[in-house]
Amino acid sequence: MKKAHKHILTICFLLFIFVGLILNISNFKNACVSVIDDIKSLDIKKAVTNFESSINDNFANKMDIVDVNGAFKKVCGQKIANGTILGDDNQLYDEDAINEKLDLDKEKESLEYTSRLMEYAENKGIFSLYVQHPNKYNVASEELPYGLTATRTIVDDMYVNELKAQGKNVIDLRESKYNVNNFYKTDHHWTVESAFNANLIIKEYISQSQSAHKIEMNKAEDYKKVTKQNSLLGSYGIRVGQYFAGKDDYSVMIPRFKTEYVYEAYDTNHKKVTEKEGSYEEVFIENSYLNNPNYLNKYNTYILDGTVEARANNNESTNNTKVLLIGDSFSRPLFTFLSDGVAEIRFLDAQEGRYNDSFKDYIDEYNPDILLIAYNYGFAENSIADKEAF
Repeated sequence: MKKAHKHILTICFLLFIFVGLILNISNFKNACVSVIDDIKSLDIKKAVTNFESSINDNFANKMDIVDVNGAFKKVCGQKIANGTILGDDNQLYDEDAINEKLDLDKEKESLEYTSRLMEYAENKGIFSLYVQHPNKYNVASEELPYGLTATRTIVDDMYVNELKAQGKNVIDLRESKYNVNNFYKTDHHWTVESAFNANLIIKEYISQSQSAHKIEMNKAEDYKKVTKQNSLLGSYGIRVGQYFAGKDDYSVMIPRFKTEYVYEAYDTNHKKVTEKEGSYEEVFIENSYLNNPNYLNKYNTYILDGTVEARANNNESTNNTKVLLIGDSFSRPLFTFLSDGVAEIRFLDAQEGRYNDSFKDYIDEYNPDILLIAYNYGFAENSIADKEAF
């Protein structure tokens, strides 16, 4: 009976795929036409790339097919689909990240760069703190099927242990006592609630470690949480559809107290792309994403336009403290929460292809009171502009 059930499922799945192909005949025809010039010029690699792009961009009912494929894999008990692994904890993991081959020489170079950048800032009188945020793969090995293991924790441990040994200020947010190790099951990011808790820990550490620069503290009770249930299908979930592991609830946290900001965002050419004035919600939260049931990647609700450089001036601040946060996409909600405690904060996304100019020069120009580094992956490689400076 069980075998017959699987055969019926297989037949239904193949019929669905067949119907999908029929609906996309014109798409295949257009894709073929679009690469004729590439074929004539014998640029086969370009022809294949353009053909694939054309098919993917214009495939009719694409998400329906992804949903059915994910549901079929789930029913058949499969744990890997479309480069995505379903852990025993019902969390999705990226197969490439699990099988990642670490270049420890490159990571050691990045670690040395981080140390020198912190030392440079400290010599200028800037309080510097390395923040090791958690990632899904620190705990993944305990939850992965088929005996798979994750290696990313090796690099994170290296950063924390070496920087501590050098006497640098370090917070290791991976420690369970901090309660920030919560992730969306369909995405690689930590939850907004985890980012908020991390902000409290960072503020407390700074306040206890130095007294020259004030930082205001707010509590969770000072924020209103707005939750959209079953609304997020993240970067992993989009590959396998909504039935393979389900969707996530997604929340934003809005201050209950009065806020007034000037917010700006800049692109890779240092051109201003956004300027807003208003409350926390008005400048940091993209409600058109949050309230649109068809928009699935809800994590982009927080400053999607600030993925290179973001700046916020807090007009309600009672201090004049300036903060520079160097991080990645984990830092986008974190940036907004930290902003309520200081007069001014800036965020640089150090990922490749984002803000890759000189961080040393930026420190010289901005002259922050506090430097937070919440990034390590390939840091030195992404900061070629500083290689000669150190």
